[in-house]
Amino acid sequence: MKKYVTTKSVQPVAFRLTTLSLVMSAVLGSASVIAGEKLDMSFI
Repeated sequence: MKKYVTTKSVQPVAFRLTTLSLVMSAVLGSASVIAGEKLDMSFI
């Protein structure tokens, strides 16, 4: 029973970490795209 409880509590943490990393990569990706567009504008 105890092993089942620990596994149950660990899984959501791993899921949150995966979700967080996906969100972070999406934010960084969009931020770099926006920065790239601003750089293009400044060069023009």
